[in-house]
Amino acid sequence: MKFKGTVALFGLLLVLGGWVYWTDIRGREGRERAAEEAALAFPADYESIRRIRLVYPDRSIEGVRIDDGWEFVDPPGLEADPSAWDLLASNVPRIVREETIVSEPTDLETFGLDSPGIELAVELDDGREEEIIFGRENPGGTHYYAKLASSDEIFLAPSSWISTVTKEVNDLRDKSVLRFEQDSIDRIEISGVANVALSLEEDWSIVTPIEWPADLAEVNTFLGTVGFARATGFAGEDLTDADLGLDMPRLRIVLHDKVSDGDRVLLIGGQPDNEPDRYFAKDASRDTVFIVEGNIVETSEQPIFEWRDKTIADFDRPRVTAVRFEREGDNFVLAMGGEGWELPDQRPARLETISLMFNAVEFERATAIVDAPGPLGGYGLDPPRLRVVFEADGEELLAFGFGNDTADGDELYWKSETETQVKVVSKDVFDRFDVTAEDLLDTDALAAP
Repeated sequence: MKFKGTVALFGLLLVLGGWVYWTDIRGREGRERAAEEAALAFPADYESIRRIRLVYPDRSIEGVRIDDGWEFVDPPGLEADPSAWDLLASNVPRIVREETIVSEPTDLETFGLDSPGIELAVELDDGREEEIIFGRENPGGTHYYAKLASSDEIFLAPSSWISTVTKEVNDLRDKSVLRFEQDSIDRIEISGVANVALSLEEDWSIVTPIEWPADLAEVNTFLGTVGFARATGFAGEDLTDADLGLDMPRLRIVLHDKVSDGDRVLLIGGQPDNEPDRYFAKDASRDTVFIVEGNIVETSEQPIFEWRDKTIADFDRPRVTAVRFEREGDNFVLAMGGEGWELPDQRPARLETISLMFNAVEFERATAIVDAPGPLGGYGLDPPRLRVVFEADGEELLAFGFGNDTADGDELYWKSETETQVKVVSKDVFDRFDVTAEDLLDTDALAAP
């Protein structure tokens, strides 16, 4: 009997707990949600908003939702920024009325609502229209007086909403300067102060003014700079191409799109008055003239060396079975043995030191390239002060030499025997190879039992 009583009591507690949950916790949540919805000026699903009109004392702006974004109605003919209009549309249903000031008709002038500073009107998919007007600030400066056109009630709206619905036309204009998919571009031509052409086959390469592999990171940076460029402003419609420097542009950038087999053309003209770091720019397929930051110009007009692949040398690292060092009075060979790298007398060599040598050639970059060098003796390369050969079972994979220091002493000349060019590399590269056989001895492995 005692057990049955305990069970009954436990069941009663469960029932009471459920009642408390549904009436208090869930009920409170429901009441709070209902209160939040009741505080909204005009609750609606923002995706159902198909038209927005903003009216200010000195201007008006109106846009309508279309299949793939938004379109300007007022002023007409401008390209709309879909993300900016979507953000505005998503904020409209969230405007809050915090406190009712007047419920009955009254003198609107008292609250600055007879000639409102902002009128915001929306039209929904179902044809329903709603309008909210904002008057002057309250004495505390924390809220604005506001009123729905469909109601006599005057309420307070937080001041933060004023900045949300205060827009200039340019805030809602499309600011994308040149539209393209970076992966679709297979040719770049830059004409003007610099004349450069690059082409993508298996890899990017420079075709003008020299033929040379291109620096992939540099190409991607350039395409990213152009593709992600956004206007900081727009040129006045009363200005001509001559006024903007677009009749004889400073730069003409042509990107060939392999998917559409068409060109994306960007023209860079002159600079706005008092804006030395900005330029007028125009997509040749559109009428709008943008004002853009100068980073496009800086990237486009950089020296040809910056476009070049600065890799010191390519070699098949896994194939290397021997490294030959040759210099006056000290020649030796490292070879891959059964237990790893070995010195000429089969003592173990330091794997990490040899790896750093390979890394230096593979990952360090030339800081300058001499395309038409004079006599190699002038660079200390005939003969070099140190000659190194990477071999694969007796076959030379890569042979190169280190020459004299450059004038500043921080770098030195380097040359692969299969190239005509002389490169300038960091002395850190030389330091990796400037070793004796004893320097490479792995004393830890030698001491191991």
